Amino acid sequence: MKSENNHRVQGMWMLLLRTTGCERRREVWFIVNGVAIRYGLREHSLISGLFCHNYPLGYKKLGGTKFVDRHFKRLEDVKKKLVKMGPHNDRLKMAVLFFLASVVCAQTKVGHKANHVLEVFQREVDDLDLCKFFPWGRFSYDYMLKEISHTMKHFGGVVKENTLWPLSGFYVPLELLAFEAIPKLGLAFREPVEEADVNCPRMCKFSFKRNRMTGVSLSAINKELSNTTLGTYGRTKVRLDREL
Repeated sequence: MKSENNHRVQGMWMLLLRTTGCERRREVWFIVNGVAIRYGLREHSLISGLFCHNYPLGYKKLGGTKFVDRHFKRLEDVKKKLVKMGPHNDRLKMAVLFFLASVVCAQTKVGHKANHVLEVFQREVDDLDLCKFFPWGRFSYDYMLKEISHTMKHFGGVVKENTLWPLSGFYVPLELLAFEAIPKLGLAFREPVEEADVNCPRMCKFSFKRNRMTGVSLSAINKELSNTTLGTYGRTKVRLDREL
């Protein structure tokens, strides 16, 4: 994936401002210019490329805690140990655990306020073979659903503009969803990565166009949307059921 200096979250907030009610508890829907856009496990998988198959039976009890018991509990402890650790049998486990805790389920609190590392991470990393094939895509998606639900409840079901609210989790797929589902936004703000492998997930095949700003402003996105008619991307519900 092409390196970016910072997240471009305004596309995600544009969608959250347009969240609509849904009876399906495992999906989130947004209404943009009268068109329904779905954020479901399929979209999360297509954009991220992470494994999203079913959880192994009894996964919460798989693995062990020997590795974690030797070292730490909090995310900040993981980071400090990883930086200081030289060649050691536990170094790879330390790096994997740091990736899981800071990317797959990224937290908003750092330093001494950092949350404890999730127990499932502590257990899974004890067995790297198990960890390698674990459905982290499904896990990160389930985590995001909880975060979105928490956010909507916090704002009484309606997220307003100019809102500042930290969102935990692996939200890159949601960050890119608007640019994937609405072709005009994708053409305006994203461009192909020439060196990307054909087997790369969607998030690695495109990057944000360079500009003088640190990101894409919400006003710029809304301006593009104001010039977008329903006919531009259809009057039916938008799903990323296939490669676009």
